[in-house]
Amino acid sequence: MKLLPGKILLAIDGEPHTEAAVTWALRLAGALQTGVVALHVADPYLEQFADDLYAQGRQAYRDHLQRCLAESAAAAVAAFERKAKESGVACEIKIRDGALIAELLSEVAEGDYALLVLGQRSRTGVRLSLDRKLSDKVAASSPGIAILVVPEGN
Repeated sequence: MKLLPGKILLAIDGEPHTEAAVTWALRLAGALQTGVVALHVADPYLEQFADDLYAQGRQAYRDHLQRCLAESAAAAVAAFERKAKESGVACEIKIRDGALIAELLSEVAEGDYALLVLGQRSRTGVRLSLDRKLSDKVAASSPGIAILVVPEGN
């Protein structure tokens, strides 16, 4: 019997601060007898600078950026797959291209999700006051599902 009215959507990026979120999502999915969809968003943000920075070598820059994004996605997926296999939870992996928040919200709208799990990087001092967190931005967008923010190291 499924105890959660939908699946858990987990944002993965392969960064250390996301590891705790992965652990929490898999544990919750096991306890609530539901599945996890791990979403990696390849954000081509840096591609916009190709025209500004490079006249010669522009295509080489774009090719390099695409290789880096693909390698980052592969590493994030591999790390998640290792943990997911150990947990025994039913998991699916999706990779999308685009702006992170837009792609997260689009996935939420398209899928059958009850919970979004995000990792949170530790921030202190000036960086904390200058930087709005991803979780704040997603929550401000009213995604229509619960959001669990897991701080780094928990």
